[in-house]
Amino acid sequence: MIMKYKYLLLDADDTLLDFQSAEKNAFYKLLEAKGIEPTSSLYKKYSDINRSVWERFEKGQIKKENIGFIRYYEFIEATGLDGDTSDFNLTYHNLLGLQGEIIDGADKVCARLCSSGYSLNIVTNGFADTQHSRFSLSGLLKYIDKVFISEVLGVQKPEKAFFDKVFEEIGCFDKEKYLIIGDSLNSDILGGINAGIDTCWFNSRKCEKRSDIVPVYTINNLSELINIL
Repeated sequence: MIMKYKYLLLDADDTLLDFQSAEKNAFYKLLEAKGIEPTSSLYKKYSDINRSVWERFEKGQIKKENIGFIRYYEFIEATGLDGDTSDFNLTYHNLLGLQGEIIDGADKVCARLCSSGYSLNIVTNGFADTQHSRFSLSGLLKYIDKVFISEVLGVQKPEKAFFDKVFEEIGCFDKEKYLIIGDSLNSDILGGINAGIDTCWFNSRKCEKRSDIVPVYTINNLSELINIL
């Protein structure tokens, strides 16, 4: 079998790991620990704020170390809840690290690709200790060659410098051998474009396409990746 690609760069959250489920579970447990009744409206408020904060980080508008404080500061301000921002964030951070849920079928897809000779590598902007913990619980690490985390590399997706460090660590500079797969147009797909490698948008939520960030491939189910390769 002739392989067009050798190195698959896989995003973590909402590509392999089920971040929506992990986020919700950790957030509900946080509120319960603080004596606050968990509700869907509180979760939606937090989730929207968290997504906005991460987008600001990816655009270079805030620093990684400030993400946790900012998201809970904005959440407490928006809801009027009584609580300490740093304590809320630390408790949530610890609880999130205990969530190892995976996207449906991710284990089967990774097993198939690994046995077919592809090199599977994680590229994530998540916090290092949380991501290591979640992947350990997920059961997916046995299929993964290397894990690249922005916090460790010192630069985040979608910056070209992130991918330059990935290429150097893997030891292959032939960009035609790489394919990045991820759910975020702003982070994964734009990052791949910046790096000069092919891109695959995992659009499981069937979001609207954009004219300014165009992936080479688009899939709605992770199993469709096998057909592309």
